[in-house]
Amino acid sequence: MATTTRRRVLITLQPGDGHLPPMLPLSRALRAAGHEVVFATSPTFVSRVEAAGERAIGAGLGWLLSNGPAQPAEPLHPGEHPPTLFERLFLGEVAARMADDLLDVVDDLEPDVIVRDPVEFAGAAVATRRGVPLATFELTFPIDHHVMTSTGDLRDDTELHRLRDRVGLPPSVDPDWFLGQLQIGTLPAGYGAATEPHGRRLTIGAHTTATPTDTPEPSWLAGLDHAVYVTFGTVFAQAFPRCWPRPRSVHPGRVSRRSSPAATPSRRPA
Repeated sequence: MATTTRRRVLITLQPGDGHLPPMLPLSRALRAAGHEVVFATSPTFVSRVEAAGERAIGAGLGWLLSNGPAQPAEPLHPGEHPPTLFERLFLGEVAARMADDLLDVVDDLEPDVIVRDPVEFAGAAVATRRGVPLATFELTFPIDHHVMTSTGDLRDDTELHRLRDRVGLPPSVDPDWFLGQLQIGTLPAGYGAATEPHGRRLTIGAHTTATPTDTPEPSWLAGLDHAVYVTFGTVFAQAFPRCWPRPRSVHPGRVSRRSSPAATPSRRPA
């Protein structure tokens, strides 16, 4: 009778309520198969992960995606351009401080594999530095270097190079080094850009989990008075009735109520 070798899996996660639910089915499947799973995320987000029944370790800055970027808009280095929103959210000081703590976490935990949130880059740098196999879990479509610089607002590779230098790695000639040896996705192969996967690709069935009813509503949501707010329905779903008040006024070319695929007109408050 074949036996399964027990593995220890470290999942590095950005502190957002839209990032955690898609990861939970993967974690639970791994634990059901007899493996050990530990999340590493912002100390501020540890309680959210633990409330979902997972083990979590705090690492990096104490911040939440729902509160906006943890890094100021001013350049960190004299003479440089101000950082882009992508860099402020996921690279720069956020990734650097995460990497500092992850080096110790990996040394203590000795994981057999690191699975990274697709916009969490410190895990990729530390996995590469420590020689730990690396996988990327795609929350949606693949987020590779081309997507970040064309669809996203990543200006260049400066912050990625700085992150590698932070952990003692030279610059990489591979622009997609952070994807690792395995890409795990729930969308059909070939969705998005028609490019070959970086390393191996594993497509698994899409699963969802219930969003906690006490998910905090982000401050920026209250300011969307004349905008359309679109979501897959995994985040802030319980806030949609409050986000769909009757419009006070309608101006040409503007929409004064917030909408979502998860909130249909039949659910509008009377």
